[in-house]
Parts: sequence; C-alpha cells; structure tokens
Amino acid sequence: MRFKNIRIYFYIALGLGLAVRFFQYFYTMDFVTGFFKPDYKSIGIILVAVVFAISLSMAAVCFLVRRCPIKLPHVGHTAGSFALLNAIAILIDIATLHNGVNVPVWQGMLLKITGALAAVFFGAIFVKCLKNYKIPSLCFAAPVLYYLTKLIYSFTASSVLALISDHIYTLVAEIFTVLFMLEFALLANNLGGELGYKKIAATGFTAVILSAISSLPPIVTYLANRSLAVRVDFSSEFVMLTTACFIYCFLRRHFSGRNLKRRHKHIKHRSHLSDDKKSDNFYMG
Repeated sequence: MRFKNIRIYFYIALGLGLAVRFFQYFYTMDFVTGFFKPDYKSIGIILVAVVFAISLSMAAVCFLVRRCPIKLPHVGHTAGSFALLNAIAILIDIATLHNGVNVPVWQGMLLKITGALAAVFFGAIFVKCLKNYKIPSLCFAAPVLYYLTKLIYSFTASSVLALISDHIYTLVAEIFTVLFMLEFALLANNLGGELGYKKIAATGFTAVILSAISSLPPIVTYLANRSLAVRVDFSSEFVMLTTACFIYCFLRRHFSGRNLKRRHKHIKHRSHLSDDKKSDNFYMG
C-alpha cells in the first residue's frame, strides 16, 4: 500500500473516531461523575469498542506500507515549532502538578524530573531546526522515560475510577505514545531494524488519533458551555495535543514522497542510513 493511501486512511480514521467519541461523550456520559448514564451504559460501552477498533485499525494498516524511508530527514520548522510548544506544555504540566490521594510522592517527583529532561530534549529539537548540531544518543531516552512515568502516574491516579472511559482513552493513548517514543529513539540511533519504519508509523499515527480522541471532547465541551461540570485537566490535555502534533509533523516529513523507496530497494539503500548518521542525519546532525 502506498503511504499516500495510509495518510488518507489516517484522516478518515481520525474523523470517524472523533465523531463517534463526541457522540459517546455528549449523549452517554454523566459529566459530573464521568461514568456512563444508567440508561445508556450498554451503548456507551459499544461506542468505546468502536472507537478503539477504528484507532487500532490504523496500526494494522501501517504494516501494509510497501515503501520505506531511505534516510532521516532534517528537522522541519513545523515539527520544531511543535517541539517547542510541547516543551512549554510539559513545563507547565509539571509546574502545576498536584499529587492525588492515591499517588505516592515519589511518583510525582519522578514525573517532574523526567518532565524537565523531556522539556530540555524537545527544546533541543527546536534549536536544531534553527542551527544544525549533534544531539547525543543518550538524550533520546528522556522522552521515553517521561511518557512512561506519565503513564504510570496516570494509571495510579485513576486506578480507583479505572473504568471511566476518559481514563481508558488517556491510558491507551499514553501507551502508544511511549511505544512511539521508543521507536523514535531506536530510529535516531539506527537500531530500528527491518520493521522499524512500519512500527514507528503504526505507533505514531495511532497515538495521534487516540490523543485527539482523549483530549479534544472535554476541552471543546468546556469551552462551548462552561456551565457544565466538565472534568478537564488543561495542562495534561495540552501536553497530549502538542505531543500528537509533533508526532504527526515528524511522520509527515519522514514519510514524504522524496524520502520513500520501494520495499525491494530497501536493502540496497540501508547503507545510506549509516552514511546519513555521519552527515545528513535528522537527529544526530
């Protein structure tokens, strides 16, 4: 399958997922408690399953791509701008962080430390789009550790109310974000392997869809009608959105038409990855 078709499928999956999610959010949920309304519990559960089916189908479709990138592209200004916004969002999130009743103090401290490191990393990505320089390989562990810590923190904070659909969407979105950041780090160090380009597309596009589905409905509902008792953690939702935008911009550039080759040429061009690591590498400079 051509990557252009995968991108079209992404737009369709994103639109359908958001439409079903907004319908489920407005008509089946109690804004005060976060649980399904008693009369709409069955249909609410079905709609959650439909949303996940749409989102996860994106991951499956990405493994059908037959063309792979031959090198790592330079940082684009769009991706760099969202990297800066993401760094700012992370700093705001950790600065306004307050531990919940069920969250150990050490988890909050660890989230703040890894968040600060991740913010520095994304700031370095932004600076790289202005001035090319080498980012040390070890630095790519920072976003992996941060999003992994954030996933653990979110699960601990929501463990008492784990069945609320909002928490389920958030947790799954963070899982795919962690997987993308891991593939991101492997790709940066030329360790992705034969299926690396498929896995980074699958995890990245799915993370974008789930992040949008998780964060947009409560934000839009709150802004549209502030009289409703909508539960919104703006700093955390902003992190999800800016991360999703960064991931999408990176994937759009990495899988651009001029950077793709057909699958049977992949082995022939694998040597370019090693050469690019020294000269034309997106990350290492």
